[in-house]
Amino acid sequence: MAGNYLLVKLVFHSPYYSYPAGAEGGRGPTLPPPSTLIGALMAAYLRLRKPTEDEPPPHLVSSIKYTYFRAPPYATTASLNTHFTWLAQRKQRLELIRAMGILNKTVIGAATEEELREAAKIIINYARGPKELGPAHLRSDPYSWMARLRAMLFSPWPTYETYFWGDAYVLYLIDSELEDIKQAANHIFRVGPKETLVSSSVVEVKSVKIVDGSVGTRFYVPRDATTSACRRIEHMLTTLGDPIELMYMTKQTQVFCLPAPYTEELEFYDPAPGWVGVELETDNGTFQVIVPVRYAPS
Repeated sequence: MAGNYLLVKLVFHSPYYSYPAGAEGGRGPTLPPPSTLIGALMAAYLRLRKPTEDEPPPHLVSSIKYTYFRAPPYATTASLNTHFTWLAQRKQRLELIRAMGILNKTVIGAATEEELREAAKIIINYARGPKELGPAHLRSDPYSWMARLRAMLFSPWPTYETYFWGDAYVLYLIDSELEDIKQAANHIFRVGPKETLVSSSVVEVKSVKIVDGSVGTRFYVPRDATTSACRRIEHMLTTLGDPIELMYMTKQTQVFCLPAPYTEELEFYDPAPGWVGVELETDNGTFQVIVPVRYAPS
């Protein structure tokens, strides 16, 4: 058996907030995609080593070859929330808040000419204002510009949320013995957006054996890994490291078969050539999943 099986139990303390890749609102994948689960593990790794986030070492990211999410019963909903939109956690947000403060001073006649020039520059650069915008324009109509900036900063956007009725599991297939990754797996604190809080614990995999015939699982399964029909499919990112646009251009998304919501019912799949069903025995029960043949027990 090449590589290692790292099984992690996740307890969700809030729903999974699902955004489309590269956006701050809207509908993303129903379940956390592999890229998000790798990012959650790397965030925990970095948190153990320094208080500020940084780029994880490339060899750690590339060592995680496959990632699977096992869903308990779940339900989804969409809701409108007023929150920071495309400016979330960016310097531009602070710049626009600064411009709003200047416009507020303009209303009472307290803004200087220099401050107005600064506000006009910010609006041109970050709020897509007209290039000819100047202090005179802001002085003559500060209310409309304040409303425009407020709409950009605090817009109601739809968010897609998945609620889990029980504990989830993540299976990482790792191509080397990396104790620091296993240590980090006990300290995962969020999955995806900062609103999705979790706690985690590593589950010892006592044995792995090949499954004869169909595999019964609630892990999502790569569509290419099975010859069976899928009741639910979604496209999800599987890697980290490249810009979102480049990932889609290079087709780093993959189609996955998802388990059904509202139930603990297993999905049954026949492995495709090059893949094999395996059963993991743990203190938390047994789990079946389809993996590449090179990860099958010898």
